[in-house]
Amino acid sequence: MKHRGMIAASGMLGACGIGLASLASHGGGGPALMTAGLLLVVHACALVALAALGRVWPEREFAWTWSAALLASGATLFALDLTLRAFAEVRLFPGAAPTGGLAMIAGWIWLSVAMLFGNDKG
Repeated sequence: MKHRGMIAASGMLGACGIGLASLASHGGGGPALMTAGLLLVVHACALVALAALGRVWPEREFAWTWSAALLASGATLFALDLTLRAFAEVRLFPGAAPTGGLAMIAGWIWLSVAMLFGNDKG
C-alpha cells in the first residue's frame, strides 16, 4: 500500500467510523457500534500520519507500509464483526474481532520495533 493507498484507505475508514458512531449515537447498535466507529476513526488518522511519514522518511517505507496494512486490515475486521453482530446478530467468522484486534496491536508493535531497531532500509 503506497501513500495514495494509505490516504484512500484512511478516507474509507474515517467515513465508515463516523457513520457507525453516528448510528450508535442515535439509538442503533449500542456501545459496540460506538467502539467500532471510534477505532475506525482513530486508525484513519494513523494511516494519514503513516502516509505523511512515508513521504518525509522514505527509507522506512517497509515499516510504514506494513504498519498501515496491519492497522487498516485489523480495524476493518474488528469493526465489521462488531457491526454484523449489532445489526444482523451474526459474526463475520469465529474470532474475527479478536483477530482484528491482534492485527491492530501487531501494527502498532511493528511500527515501534521497526523505528527502534530497523536500519535505514526500513
